[in-house]
Amino acid sequence: MRFNRRLFVLFALSALLLLGLVAACQVDHGLAPMKSKIVGQVIFVDKLPPNTDQVQVAVARTFPPKALLELGLSGPLPFWQDTVDFEILLPLGHYEAVGVLWKEKGRTWSISSILGLYTRRNSLLPQAIDLTEDHPVQDSVIIYADPNLIARGAFLQGKIHYVGEWLSDIQIVVLAAFPVVPEEQVDYLTARGFDMTRPIGVEEDDFVLDVTPDTLRYIAVYSISQEAGSFKFRELGVYQDPDNPGQPGSVVVAKGDTAKGIDITVDFSKVEP
Repeated sequence: MRFNRRLFVLFALSALLLLGLVAACQVDHGLAPMKSKIVGQVIFVDKLPPNTDQVQVAVARTFPPKALLELGLSGPLPFWQDTVDFEILLPLGHYEAVGVLWKEKGRTWSISSILGLYTRRNSLLPQAIDLTEDHPVQDSVIIYADPNLIARGAFLQGKIHYVGEWLSDIQIVVLAAFPVVPEEQVDYLTARGFDMTRPIGVEEDDFVLDVTPDTLRYIAVYSISQEAGSFKFRELGVYQDPDNPGQPGSVVVAKGDTAKGIDITVDFSKVEP
């Protein structure tokens, strides 16, 4: 099975999911006025849903995020416009990811509230930004915000068990759920939930995956690595039918519900090198 490159864009957007768990900037601005900053535009490719409460641009020091610390946030943006200018004051330093967060009315920041990501030219990975003494301002940061990426509201809960020694080239681990068993490239574009912030090098990983309400017929773990400018995708393990081991398990989940016991085993001895 092969991934479509457009699917990786969706996976890349989810790398900022953890940022949505906090609602205030935790950067220490100090006493002196800050002159270093990121300046750009958010372009909304479609209208946001009526339950939109806030939209903000967030900056992360690491990709995928390893901690909910040292965020830079733009503050609420006027999301009813097609194009919005933003500016974020930040300390000098290296920032690996910039993305757009969405918040629903009456709820806290959701782990699936990512609308868009600032990406490298001719690449699907996020564009890193360096604010230095010589170049304290990064401008022309353009991010396209897509409301289709926030259609979630149901949850899968389970654990990933890793057996054997981790493959050394694994850079990112992705958990994804599909309404069909993916066989053609187009099937991967139907993903109802995805999270590429899963930890690497662990023996067990407890997860809660935010998904679109649906019948999910394929829930799997993948790895992503990049060598010589090209991406390598591998399937590591699949959720199996408890009553028919060896076959993919199906889960029906409605809006607001949580399907539990979605456990997946990854046996590295059976994964292609």
